[in-house]
Amino acid sequence: MAVAVVNSALSLYDTEYAVTANAATSSVIDEVEVFTVTPTKAGHKVSILMTNAAGHGAYTWSIPVGALWAGDTLTALTGSIAAGATEVIQVASGKHLSAAGTYAITLTPASGKRLLTDHAAVMEVLETV
Repeated sequence: MAVAVVNSALSLYDTEYAVTANAATSSVIDEVEVFTVTPTKAGHKVSILMTNAAGHGAYTWSIPVGALWAGDTLTALTGSIAAGATEVIQVASGKHLSAAGTYAITLTPASGKRLLTDHAAVMEVLETV
């Protein structure tokens, strides 16, 4: 399954912004889901917040190496979101942006769990423009 993420653009200092919550859609046990983030312009800072509900263990996430780096040995970003936690990562655009200009973030539920109903996985993307 796939989720096209709606970014929350932050363009002015000292200004309050609404943040769009992009929820997982998969209610299938052990099914991974890819969230596609499309920055509005190259070079913008992108921070990704991921939330996990309490009581069902951690889910994992990964962001592959982008197509724009040559010669360096880079690895995918990986991590996990503990039950009951919200965590954030600021992504290095040059390292992880695909040739299509997107980030593909794969979420994998804990064994025997579902991203939508057990983890209530939510992703929020803040783009500083």
